[in-house]
Amino acid sequence: MEWRELGSAPISLSHGSDIEISVIPVSAKRPRYAAPRASRTSDSGEGADCGERRDFGRGADHGREAAHSRQADHGGQAEKPIGVEPWVVALRLHDRRTGGTVLYAPALASWPDAFQEALADADCVLLDGTFWDDDEPRRSGFSARTATEMGHLPIDGPDGTAGRLAPLAARCLYTHLNNTNPLVDPAAPQHKQLADLGLSVAAEGMEIAL
Repeated sequence: MEWRELGSAPISLSHGSDIEISVIPVSAKRPRYAAPRASRTSDSGEGADCGERRDFGRGADHGREAAHSRQADHGGQAEKPIGVEPWVVALRLHDRRTGGTVLYAPALASWPDAFQEALADADCVLLDGTFWDDDEPRRSGFSARTATEMGHLPIDGPDGTAGRLAPLAARCLYTHLNNTNPLVDPAAPQHKQLADLGLSVAAEGMEIAL
């Protein structure tokens, strides 16, 4: 077994493979398991995550953005601070043989420019569907924070991901649903709302050919 560092430059998934893999930085907010031991506490009892988040590029995150992102709000893209490495990334898988590309982003805390560019080139997108709307964690009673503040852009709402995905040519599927998300019920009316936008939820055991 060989350990290889992933970055923005594509590398072969394995020796002799036609599949290339690369990453798109999304957020530098460290997950709870990776935070220093002294800071592994929660503001409301939930163990979802902790630590400072720094988002790369112009994100849709209106929660606890780092100061450097707020200062860059006027002209567009916030610069990645020196010495900050991404803890949360999206994976891009490209098949050199068929030309197909899939983008996998199960934890989307922001919407950087590089991520938007990668979406335009994708044939299939598997996206963070943790929460249906931004107030879901608070309304469900397990957190004092919104979905965005917990590091997951909601599906619905003015800054929701559904509206961003709808114009894309790619097949778009939501994954990583929380048990409070109404989409866990196959009969929920929210499924039709997604279908009207050309979107859907990934099913267990689904196979996707590119």
